[in-house]
Amino acid sequence: MSIGTRRVAACRAASLLLLGCMAWATTGKAVTGGQTNHVWMTGGRLYSSPAISANGLIHVGSTNGDVYAFLPNGATQRVWHLPDKAWASPSIGANGTIYVGCADGNLYALLPNGATQHVWTTGGRIVDAAAISRDGTIYVGSEDGNCYAFNPNGTTQRVWAITGYPDILAPALTANGDICISDKNGEVRLLGADGTTQRTWSISSGSFYVSPVIGSNGVIYIGDTTGKFYAFDPDGTTQHVWSISGSYFYSTPAIGSNGTIYIGAMDKNFYAFDPNGTTQHVWGLANKVYSSPAIAADGTIYVGCDSGDFYALNPDGTTNIQWNLDGRIQASPAIGLDGTVYIGQYDGSYFYALEGTGARLANTIWPKFCQNMENTCRALSPPGGLAANNNIGTAAVTISWSNEPYATGYEVWRGTLPNPHKATLLGVTNGTSFVESDTVAVLTNRYWVRSTNRVFTSQYGTPATCSRPILPSTNVTASQGEYTDKTVVRWTSSPDAGTYRLFAGTNTAPAGAVMICETNALCFTDTVSSAGATFNYWVRVRLFGASSSWSPAGSGWRGAFAVDASDGAYTDAVQVHWDSLAGAGEYCVLRSAANDITTATELETTSATIYQDTTAVAGTYYYYWICATNASGLSSLSTADRGWRSAGLAPAAPTNVAASDGLYADKVEVTWSEANEANGYTVWRGTGSSAGDSSLIGMAEGESYSDTSAEAGTTYYYWLKATNSYGESGFSASNTGWKAAGAAPVAPAGLIASKGAYASKVVLTWSPVDSAEAYSVWRSTGGDSAGAVYLGNASGPSHADSNVTAEILYCYWVKATNSYGESAFSAGAWGWTGGTNGAPPVAPDNLTASAGTYFDRIRLSWDTVDGAIGYTLWRATTNDPAQASLLLSGIVSGTYDDLTAMKGLRYTYWVSASNEFGAGAMSIPAEGWARSPNAGAIGINDYNGDGKADLAIFDNRGGQWYIMTAAGALVLWADPWGWPGAIPVPGDYNGDGLYDQAVFDNNTGKWYIKTLDNKLLAWEVPWGWPGAEPVWGDYDGDGKSDLTVFDQNTGYWYSLSLSKGPLIWAEPWGWPGAIPVPGDYNGNGKSDLTVFDNNSGNWFSMTVNKSLIMWAEPWGWPGAITVPGDYDGDDIDDMAVFDNNTGNWYILSVAGNGILWARSWGWPGAIPVPGDYDGNGKSDLAVFDNNTGNWFILRADGGLIAWALPWGYPSATVVGGRH
Repeated sequence: MSIGTRRVAACRAASLLLLGCMAWATTGKAVTGGQTNHVWMTGGRLYSSPAISANGLIHVGSTNGDVYAFLPNGATQRVWHLPDKAWASPSIGANGTIYVGCADGNLYALLPNGATQHVWTTGGRIVDAAAISRDGTIYVGSEDGNCYAFNPNGTTQRVWAITGYPDILAPALTANGDICISDKNGEVRLLGADGTTQRTWSISSGSFYVSPVIGSNGVIYIGDTTGKFYAFDPDGTTQHVWSISGSYFYSTPAIGSNGTIYIGAMDKNFYAFDPNGTTQHVWGLANKVYSSPAIAADGTIYVGCDSGDFYALNPDGTTNIQWNLDGRIQASPAIGLDGTVYIGQYDGSYFYALEGTGARLANTIWPKFCQNMENTCRALSPPGGLAANNNIGTAAVTISWSNEPYATGYEVWRGTLPNPHKATLLGVTNGTSFVESDTVAVLTNRYWVRSTNRVFTSQYGTPATCSRPILPSTNVTASQGEYTDKTVVRWTSSPDAGTYRLFAGTNTAPAGAVMICETNALCFTDTVSSAGATFNYWVRVRLFGASSSWSPAGSGWRGAFAVDASDGAYTDAVQVHWDSLAGAGEYCVLRSAANDITTATELETTSATIYQDTTAVAGTYYYYWICATNASGLSSLSTADRGWRSAGLAPAAPTNVAASDGLYADKVEVTWSEANEANGYTVWRGTGSSAGDSSLIGMAEGESYSDTSAEAGTTYYYWLKATNSYGESGFSASNTGWKAAGAAPVAPAGLIASKGAYASKVVLTWSPVDSAEAYSVWRSTGGDSAGAVYLGNASGPSHADSNVTAEILYCYWVKATNSYGESAFSAGAWGWTGGTNGAPPVAPDNLTASAGTYFDRIRLSWDTVDGAIGYTLWRATTNDPAQASLLLSGIVSGTYDDLTAMKGLRYTYWVSASNEFGAGAMSIPAEGWARSPNAGAIGINDYNGDGKADLAIFDNRGGQWYIMTAAGALVLWADPWGWPGAIPVPGDYNGDGLYDQAVFDNNTGKWYIKTLDNKLLAWEVPWGWPGAEPVWGDYDGDGKSDLTVFDQNTGYWYSLSLSKGPLIWAEPWGWPGAIPVPGDYNGNGKSDLTVFDNNSGNWFSMTVNKSLIMWAEPWGWPGAITVPGDYDGDDIDDMAVFDNNTGNWYILSVAGNGILWARSWGWPGAIPVPGDYDGNGKSDLAVFDNNTGNWFILRADGGLIAWALPWGYPSATVVGGRH
């Protein structure tokens, strides 16, 4: 509900008496300015912002209790009658159900057919819209102070009770399903869907009369009744506060495409706020603004005001169109799919369809009241349940997800980097799964899915990752004794191969096998294997330094000596002969019908080197092996050879004759099956089907023949005859074939793209194509050739693509071309540039780390490295890389913010670059630190940069300093800087993260400051007067302590920056006798002007720019000792007092949260010295015993840090101590 809706509902409802009536279109209403398409008259006033369903119906409620469904053509389709006023804006569920709250305290579920499905009852009026979650839960606020969660089946799921004067408005739903509500108590709550309250923000004055909206990264935006507009961070802090003097907000904001926040105010102005905390533009409108804006896709901002003027504003600060609707506007507009703008009127019951710029609703995080056309108060979310899984044994990955309500489709993106904006769009689908068929192995692919509908595209969300295994070779074969000098090993290709590693061993399992080669080829000649010994061979595919699983084994051996078997030379036997082998006594002759030694049988043992196999069956092929024997045993096997015995007859005719049908432009290829006992073949051709009319065109020894004499386009009949020394066979059966008449070539095969092998290019190779005259090369970042871009031509089967970018994977295709056309695309091949010639990248240059620039981070930056696909950061507290620990890997840019750094602790950083070949060397180190939130604040005292407060003593007798850590390590001993009576004023005056030795001369008002390594920072700098009270701190937030004094006679403050000059001059904040307690009480990194009233125990605090933080906040009593510090680690100083009568501590946060009550740590006369002594980011309870010189330190949670630690002497001046 807009601010106007809520205000009028709450303040004027009792005076509204409206008659119910049906709506009709009218043209009689006076409208000036821009063009009006339609005007409907309703039966009551309109506070309701319209909701537009998927079929284009416009739904709006009226104070006469009617809810209307208008057609875009100006007609009224349906009216639902509710028993009381329909102030609330309707919301439309994913199934088309319309949810409308009513002044009778009920929420109605209305069906599109006119029926009422459910009625839920609350204890108060419902004046604002309901929010609808991903699972269909309906959330609605009521004036009874409750926020309700209703199930779409009509039941109640949960109720949150809010005390005070809540009047709960329209909830806003976050990306993770939390419910954000605001109320008149001045509180914003983040409720968990499980019933918990996640977080609460409270403002010190004013109320919220508007609903919150959710921006990028979950930031909550809302304006209050004091003129302040807030940006609340979901971590519980306040990012920004914009202030408008003399005005207030009754309007809910909207967010533009660049993150700009648009909102109207009661000062008749309309504002554009930059998310960085500044103001971009201000438009002056005709009257107060209750209406919430709606933003179109072209940037136009539509908003109405209380004068009846309705505006189309340009984002540059100008006005495009202005209508006057002759009646006040307190409702908020909606934008239809065709760009029509719909708005209701407070006076006159009119509802308008206005002709805008024609642009539909903007696809931003929150472009209108209730976020979207359906008014669900929830941005379209990425789908849940996202998963990516490899289809085992293939290069495909299946991406699946859950259905997202209101989504009509999904975009699927893939990238190898964590940044989705560098990902590639794979495709769009309306289902809940998608298959990427050609992925790259080993790389961790990240998949994002974005929901889409008629207006919106969701954010990317959290990716699913999948790193599929390398596909292995599926078949390995090895020659089995065919050669005496080698074993030839062959294997099938893998689409993932960078290289192949071949292993050999004598075991049946690959364990213990030895790698004998790494190659890009698909075969290897093993010349070192022992003759006759059987070896098993395995192949593993290599890519990016990783290996596939083992291939199946292929066994083979090298023949010990050669054997020869006759091929049909004899009709009575197969004659087998072999070379003699030295040392042989006899030879065993082995035979098998297959080329498989395991099936062979022994025929004969003989001392000769020739054997006549008279048992061979004529016309049958046999394989023969020889093994030599002697008294010592058997030799290795010979090679194998095939032979056969002739039947003394001419061979039979060949079978399975086939001739190519236009496959080649230069020949007809004829093939056939081998005929037994054939020594050769004759090839015959004719143009008719009769073999008697054919002509002999050639002879062949094998089973194929290329007919290059064929005329293109002529169909020929081909026959074969088999021949041997006994004659020839008859004709075989015929087969027809023809040579293509100028056909385009076939697609190239065997395309391979280099995978990171070159620093600045991708090299492509492929198998040459017969008849190809050239090749065209194509490329895409996706796996679909339909989106490929032409790169250029290549004259041969290779190409180098030098127009490549590191970190991007490319898919390549090739076409073969000739004068007759081009082929289809080849199969795709992925490739990329290595950027480093196949080696890890060099170390990045120019690593820098911020040195106290920020109080919440250390910012690192470095030069990016060509070819690097990621960076790894290392961190240590010493300049020793051996002590460094991994901070983060997978960084994709040259910058990183270390948000985990302890404030004040010095860190040394290193960065290394990595690519697919591994990580490179570490860079030159850089040192940095995050400054404490309030540099120079009382009680920090970190002199060695370890992020911990140190024990510091100033010898008021001689002016020497003595400093030791709480762990007992000496930092400084008897270093003279001061004189008797000098006042130590510790702080970090140069911003290097280390406290400096500083003293104030109370007799002259001069300051003297040096670093511990004796660099002079200030000498006799006059800032003060005799009796001035130094109140050091960082008042401008630059990470440096400032020279600051408080005038006890007037209550005035004076501050000087050593680098910038005067910061504060005679600023009145206090009175004579007030106790100054500077600190950072709002968490902005700056010291605030703060005083403690010792007469009343009240605290008063304001910022340097005069923004009030606390006024008369009671925490203490007359005589209490103030000990401010950050005791809960939220980077905001807390109000803390020490009771010098009892030794008890009492601590309260500025937000009013109790931290400690009457914690006993001390005794009467003990000197409190609060500080962070263990480096956990929280101030600790510490006291100094002025009688013994001992220290006692305790964490706020009760953990002991030090007990009776001696450092000092009786009556020593404790640096930072409170008296």
